[in-house]
Amino acid sequence: METISTSQLRTKSSDLIKTLTNGGNVSLIHRSRKVGVIVPTADLSSPIHPLANVAELKKIIGNHSKLRLLSQNQREKNYAKHLLSKYG
Repeated sequence: METISTSQLRTKSSDLIKTLTNGGNVSLIHRSRKVGVIVPTADLSSPIHPLANVAELKKIIGNHSKLRLLSQNQREKNYAKHLLSKYG
């Protein structure tokens, strides 16, 4: 098992990734004390895709089009009214 200090996390992150993808564990050292162990995840074969749940995204977009959107002029009027009521 390899060791890495907290200050080396920034400089040797690529080495840490290589070790974890090869299935190795890495001990984390902070101020000369072992504070934890970094272990790889169980399933590295399938990366998480940002559009994994397309149906849910379409549902969110569909609901967004039904919202009553305000124009920039109306937003400025509402904000001015709010400032006037809050601060006088």
